[in-house]
Parts: sequence; structure tokens; C-alpha cells
Amino acid sequence: ATGATGSRIIIWWPEFLGILSFVLSLICSGHAVLKKRDPRSATGWVGVLWLAPILGAILYLLFGINRVRRSATATGTLAKSD
Repeated sequence: ATGATGSRIIIWWPEFLGILSFVLSLICSGHAVLKKRDPRSATGWVGVLWLAPILGAILYLLFGINRVRRSATATGTLAKSD
């Protein structure tokens, strides 16, 4: 039974990887379009996400989300601009 499961994984991994990369790109690009203030930034991230789906998603999660602003907003220490 274990051998059959292993061979199924080997056969279906390209489809799984394709679906995973599509879903990651879709979620991250939706987040970029909705949360980025600068349209050029959002467009750039969407381009990276769709041209290099898995690597782009990792880069977006590491560098694209502004955690400092989110943390400051949550604690109420965000400076108000005039």
C-alpha cells in the first residue's frame, strides 16, 4: 500500500506544484492590489508574483508586507500626517 501511495505522489507532484503556485500568486497579488497605496508598487509585485510564482510569493511575504506600519497602527503609535 505504501508503494502505491508513493507512486501516486510522484505522478501528481507537477499538478500539485502548479495548483500551489497559482493559488499563492492569486492570494498574494490580490493582497498587493488591495493593500498597496502606490499603484506602481502593486503592479511591480503582481508582475513578480506571476512571473516567478513561488519565489515571488516568498519574496512578497518577506519584503512586500509593511509590518512596521501594521504594528504601529495596532499599538496606536502611528504618527498622523498633516
